[in-house]
Amino acid sequence: MNRHLPERLSDAQDFAELAQALVAECEQHGQIHSLHLTHNKRAGSVSCVVELDSPKQQVALKRALGATGPEGSVYLEIPVCDEFAQAIPVLSFPPDMQPGFLPGGRASPLTA
Repeated sequence: MNRHLPERLSDAQDFAELAQALVAECEQHGQIHSLHLTHNKRAGSVSCVVELDSPKQQVALKRALGATGPEGSVYLEIPVCDEFAQAIPVLSFPPDMQPGFLPGGRASPLTA
């Protein structure tokens, strides 16, 4: 992989930021047909598969990014921070304000 690419992409905090950064890197090579992102939390990375509308340009993109992938596909492994795509914690109710919608604290008549 191009040695400067991980530096530019690894600052992303979520999938939207990473996708925007990848589009910016790829746009000079043509229109993106598809972009697949998969977060591997244990490895601390996001796997990226980029497909352009033009197969000829896809080869040029692969070369420019220093990407890998079989038969012209563009595959990148982007290191990300531990906080990447962390869910915002849900507010919890204090014990004296537990939400109980039905008698007995049940939220649904179907729960026993």
